[in-house]
Amino acid sequence: MLSEEYAMLEVGESKIIQAQLKSDWVENDAKFIWESKDQENLTITPMDDSSITIKAIKPGVTHIQVKEQLSGKTKEMKIRVVEK
Repeated sequence: MLSEEYAMLEVGESKIIQAQLKSDWVENDAKFIWESKDQENLTITPMDDSSITIKAIKPGVTHIQVKEQLSGKTKEMKIRVVEK
């Protein structure tokens, strides 16, 4: 469901994360809800219905969760932010 399951970023670094459902029975226009478990470590900026940009702002470990609205399926991604 996510383009990656783990990421390590340096403070100030950004990364694009994409979500997609692989099941044939789900419509292609799936909409996702993104949530950060700890908003002190990174920011989330939506790009479109299926992708976000995350930016590391403070060292630490956090998780982001994505939920597909229609099916209710969720997936979590671990993110480690380190000093430059």
